[in-house]
Amino acid sequence: MPRFLTPLVFSCVLLTACGGARQEPFDPSDPEEPEPTPVPVTTLVSGTEPLLLMEFAGKRLEVAVNLDDYYHLIDGYTDQPIDDPDFSRGQVVLYDAGLVDDNICAHKLILRSVEAQTITEGVVEVILEYENYQPQTGPACDDEVIEVRPFEFFYVQSRDEVVFNERIQGVRTGTPGNDDDDDSEEDDLEDDEDFEDDTDFQSLAR
Repeated sequence: MPRFLTPLVFSCVLLTACGGARQEPFDPSDPEEPEPTPVPVTTLVSGTEPLLLMEFAGKRLEVAVNLDDYYHLIDGYTDQPIDDPDFSRGQVVLYDAGLVDDNICAHKLILRSVEAQTITEGVVEVILEYENYQPQTGPACDDEVIEVRPFEFFYVQSRDEVVFNERIQGVRTGTPGNDDDDDSEEDDLEDDEDFEDDTDFQSLAR
């Protein structure tokens, strides 16, 4: 008789041990990832006409993690006197929109804000938000192309690895001379089915 009771006793002991491993009930709403932490971002310089002629027409995002990288980038865009960034505490991001038609009757994406946040250990997310300018046609419109190349250098106060997140901030529709805003709904750039980016994209983060 004892031989038949042994497996039952062993099973009861095993179940008791397993049940005692959890001290409190599982709550699926408990966050597994920490909340993002804001990271300061400062504009160093911006413009629409780089100092040197760029060899490509498309958009460009690059990260400079030291002074050599920084000088290599900024010397092609401006000769303005700018204090050297502190690369012991942060890094510099270059946003180059590529060639853009500045004619008020031309469609364009306009960079409106840049923010940064730490999203996990060792990774900082740089968020670029654009206005999707969609002009209406009108008798005052012409086919003149006003070619510019908007650019900005930003100092991100973090040494963590940089990843980029591009979003559409809203849509503005207007006729020449009319800057009225329209929709303000925010969408991720990659999820906007009506957006077609005809420019090349370069991301050389580290």
